[in-house]
Amino acid sequence: MYLSQVLIENFRIFGPGADGQHLDLVLRPGLNVVVGENDSGKTALIDAIRLVLGTRDYEWLRLGADDFHVGANGCARDLRIECRFEGLDDEEASVFLEWLGVGPNGEGGSTARWSLRVWLEAHRKDVAEVTSRFDREISVSVRAGPGDEGARMDVEARELLRATYLKPLRDAEQELAGRRGSRLSQVLLAHPEIRQQDKEGPDTLVSIMRDANTSVKRHPAIEGRVASLNRDYLSQFSLGDEPLYAAIDISAPDLRGILERLELSLADEVMSGDTTRHGLGVNNLLFMATELLLLQSPNAPLPLVLIEEPEAHLHPQLQLRLIEFLKKHAPAGIERPIQVIMTSHSPNLASTVDLEHLIIMKNGRAYPMGPTHTRLSPSDYGFLRRFLDVTKASLFFAQGVLIVEGYAEQILLPVVAELLGRPLARYGVSIITVGHSGLFRYAHVFQRGDDEHIGVRVACVTDLDIPPDAAKDYLRRDKQGNPRRTMSDYSDDEEREVRERKTARPGGEPTRTYVSPHWTLEYDMAAAGWGLRVHAAVQLAAASARRSEGLDEARQRDVIRRAITEYRGWKRDGKTNHEVAALIYRPLYDGTASKAEAAQYLAELLMRMTRGGRNAGARCRSRFPSYLVRAIDYVTRNDTADAGSA
Repeated sequence: MYLSQVLIENFRIFGPGADGQHLDLVLRPGLNVVVGENDSGKTALIDAIRLVLGTRDYEWLRLGADDFHVGANGCARDLRIECRFEGLDDEEASVFLEWLGVGPNGEGGSTARWSLRVWLEAHRKDVAEVTSRFDREISVSVRAGPGDEGARMDVEARELLRATYLKPLRDAEQELAGRRGSRLSQVLLAHPEIRQQDKEGPDTLVSIMRDANTSVKRHPAIEGRVASLNRDYLSQFSLGDEPLYAAIDISAPDLRGILERLELSLADEVMSGDTTRHGLGVNNLLFMATELLLLQSPNAPLPLVLIEEPEAHLHPQLQLRLIEFLKKHAPAGIERPIQVIMTSHSPNLASTVDLEHLIIMKNGRAYPMGPTHTRLSPSDYGFLRRFLDVTKASLFFAQGVLIVEGYAEQILLPVVAELLGRPLARYGVSIITVGHSGLFRYAHVFQRGDDEHIGVRVACVTDLDIPPDAAKDYLRRDKQGNPRRTMSDYSDDEEREVRERKTARPGGEPTRTYVSPHWTLEYDMAAAGWGLRVHAAVQLAAASARRSEGLDEARQRDVIRRAITEYRGWKRDGKTNHEVAALIYRPLYDGTASKAEAAQYLAELLMRMTRGGRNAGARCRSRFPSYLVRAIDYVTRNDTADAGSA
């Protein structure tokens, strides 16, 4: 059986169902990774499941007044959390028979079609409703069954529903230490082979401990000290004819006592008894392994694991190893598959999980990324599975996303946004570089099959890629050996068709495409009035390419002076902005200068405008290419300025 659905109303960030602010989350049988920014509802989801099902460590989670949702109508008086299970096998169905209902996949002809609903309801009382000191401010009930009324579950049935919970920032070393009620003793006692060690026999743990107790007591050193204690001290305290005697025993009278004195730690070598104190991360892996061991026992409880923020103690490589392990043990078809619900705000983890297993949590709403929920095609999923790396996975945690084709845009757009007074970091915008082929595949990530908006604005910034006539002399021929078409070779309708095809390709909100007016970013920047700075940056990149050791400050000043002289000469000769822009762009086209390096130099030249406390925003807004300004306004929610796409 697995947890197939969670419904939450009026619990913390999740609001009432009547207003559509509740959570209705469908889960997969295997791995479910819930990602999102802070305070998006990830912890509330995990705690809601813990409240209904309980956990194997028996940690008590108590409902408080601040757990009730606060909305426009004040603090809610009632909350409800429901967990639904499907896929029960014969043994599970027999245990929960009196609470079973018919599942969504059939009419009950097979146990696989049965479903189990368990829900918690809580009521917060007013002060006037609390009639005595024994009356609780919050009343809680847990019921199960197919109908609305349900019935209380007995203790044994509820025990079988307890989940395994791995909390963040745990003290794993303390959790694995020997102590009363230790987690290690609980895990070991769950295995039948361990429970049999309570019997009499030459090789059982209880017998071994009793033999050890006898040997210790008879050791001359121990016997001598006990005799001295009785003779020299206790005999002096005796009253009448009832002398006091002491005896030393190993304090482990039963199996549980033995196990509670065991501790688990990492050995420095396999089969070595030597141990060294290890860091939190490695100890947490040991703790996770111990908990997962419990789920592989023949009498394992519900194979549901709740993991919160494993990245808290694990560096990226260990995060990858953990995900690989969970992928291996979670899928259906293996002997004892486990279901995992993991929360994280780590792009590293998000990038290693197949998109189908991700759930984006945002503002109390959950958005599964499986094929039935998005507009992504099967080929899109395959592409993203191969090319969704750590950098690109940051889009799952963003308020807005700028998707660009190359590194030049990735370097320059944050600077442009800064000069416009719309810094990307301030507005939670991630900029993702995807290359030409992946641009529109990533554009579909936030588009939902039901047209519901996640709330993340996505702007695709792309080149028109129609060269100007002024660049005709140095353009390479096409694959057939024909001269490449330039702007004058396109009719107005053809140009409009190219632009509209690129604009319409993402397929609608919340994704918009912003297309350059002419050719490429650098060309359009030069033609829009930034020609001098773009020319200086390109010449610096070209000079740097010729000098492998780079350019010192003196050399840079010399290159900039020559670029200024050359640029002013072009203007004196009466060349148009487009002719000058074509001359500026040529070294980038023929590879004499690196686009990425030119962008670095241009970014530095542009940022000089903001130094000294000058406000460049108003001046820059009218000078930058309008498609860049509109894209930045859109993702930073400057709606009064953004006139739309195109």
